[in-house]
Amino acid sequence: MGILDFTSTEIMSQGGDARITLEESSGLNKYGCSPIPDYSISYSSCTSNTISYSAYAFVESYLHKLRNLYNESGDLFFLSDEFKFIRKKISDFYKLPKSADVILGSSGTDLELLVLAGAMSSPEKSAHNILIEANEVGSGAFNAAQGRYFSEILPLGLKCNIGDSIAGFSQKIISFKNIEVRNPDGSVENDTKIEEKLDHEIKSAFSQGKRPILHIIHRSKTGLIVPSFKVFKSLQEKYKDKIDTVVDACQGRISIHIMNQYLSHGAAILITGSKFYSCPPFAGALIMPEIMSSRIKKWNHFPVGLKDFFTRYEFPESWSFINEYLSTEINVGLLLRWQAAIFEMNKIFEVPNPRIEFVINAFNLIAKEMIHNSRFFNLVEIATQTNAYKVPISTRSPYEINSILTFTVSLPEHNIFTHDDAKIVYQAMYTDLSDIIASESKIAHTPIRIGQPVKVAKNKNNQWLGTFRLALSSNLISEIAMLDDELVYMRIKSDMDFIQKKLELILDNFKIIKSFFRSNLLVNEQA
Repeated sequence: MGILDFTSTEIMSQGGDARITLEESSGLNKYGCSPIPDYSISYSSCTSNTISYSAYAFVESYLHKLRNLYNESGDLFFLSDEFKFIRKKISDFYKLPKSADVILGSSGTDLELLVLAGAMSSPEKSAHNILIEANEVGSGAFNAAQGRYFSEILPLGLKCNIGDSIAGFSQKIISFKNIEVRNPDGSVENDTKIEEKLDHEIKSAFSQGKRPILHIIHRSKTGLIVPSFKVFKSLQEKYKDKIDTVVDACQGRISIHIMNQYLSHGAAILITGSKFYSCPPFAGALIMPEIMSSRIKKWNHFPVGLKDFFTRYEFPESWSFINEYLSTEINVGLLLRWQAAIFEMNKIFEVPNPRIEFVINAFNLIAKEMIHNSRFFNLVEIATQTNAYKVPISTRSPYEINSILTFTVSLPEHNIFTHDDAKIVYQAMYTDLSDIIASESKIAHTPIRIGQPVKVAKNKNNQWLGTFRLALSSNLISEIAMLDDELVYMRIKSDMDFIQKKLELILDNFKIIKSFFRSNLLVNEQA
């Protein structure tokens, strides 16, 4: 049985890591999402998505096309052109310079390994990896930044031990530092303090004879941009080609202009099609500027462990040197997921910017009102850094408007609503609670997907507070943007009303629900 004989659902659940494996009982992955469309109220795109009906239909048609091509050719090598098409569409959508290389991978975390390998191709032949607020990047970031396995299953099927060193990434030449920029209450330090911390770590790398890799977050899981573009530009101009810089834009909430501004200053950029752009996880891409890619291409070595993460078809043809390291195996799951993302990207890029802006502003207004009016919720007012002075003045794009809201929960009978409590509620939101709490209401039955809990703020006892997030997806925007204004407001208002009522229903019955989930379900640390 060949890979194309599987269903699109089965294929899209392969070629990633353990987080996209579907559980037999529920048909959902660890995020509570599925590569099969269903009816749900979904504002979870900062975490994961269930594929839309229209994208699913497109993937089904695309898979039919692939099967016909296979019947004509008798092999799968024609799929190399399909990967080339994906890279070209990403380049076209973002108006990238021809000198920029687009490399595909299962996730931004996987592609971080290429950035690390890039530093090892420098004259220093070693790296000091500087992350910022790794909690808001992903649980795998700590290990990936050190060249270690971060999932027990790799994209090409190999099983491994989390934390073990990946072959070719010697722990003797790699060091790592996570820079925390949040205060205990969740607020963010000012530019001066952040720049001082980053500058100190860059100098520390130099003192060790290592190449610094500076990570920039352009929209974290909570919408954070850190450091500001002003700080990034200052450090880049100060150190020029002595440092490597990578921008984590995996949320996909970045404008064409800003992306190209980062590239023009020598930064590589990580994006995914599986957050804002609504496709199932995992679908990542690394956009690499010529100054970095040309150095790697001249390298006479490639970490051998990367063969378990990538195949040669995910790289541009100009990277021919990697052919001796990587297999001709084809990650068809990655291909189908990226096709779903390209479909969604095509939809949103056809929507006029003023309408995108209208929908995002309507979401922010109505969602904040819902949070304010609830008995339990408190908006976390974070510094998302969208003010004009923090990005180039010449930009004017709705993609630079924050579309992720974070809020905490307060329960009168609890001393603290913890991060672990929030993980239970997160699962309960997409679960039919009718039998659990003996309720026949539509609210209890309706699956609702929101952003998973993230560690943002602590209480006086230094415990992480339970948080939730609401995030707009490109699919929802493109679905409603061209409707009349009052219909846009009605749809979002109705969705927020459902979200509030189900959350409050869960919190009103939290003791029962907590007991049920603790007894019957394994509550995992999501990533």
